[in-house]
Amino acid sequence: LEIMVTIHGRGACNVALDFGDGTTEKVEGELPANRTHKYATSGTYELRATTAEPCRGEAQLRVEITR
Repeated sequence: LEIMVTIHGRGACNVALDFGDGTTEKVEGELPANRTHKYATSGTYELRATTAEPCRGEAQLRVEITR
């Protein structure tokens, strides 16, 4: 029940990831960047990525996790 998230972009940027299961992670530094996350249970989750200044952007994705 593991996913890999690739954050696309160029240069230094701070990104807040919300995996939709109560877990958050801050990604700081050069983009692109990869992160992995393990979900404890099957289900549908809303994954959200939000940037902080000076970067701009937001992305949202529905993730279906099944065993």
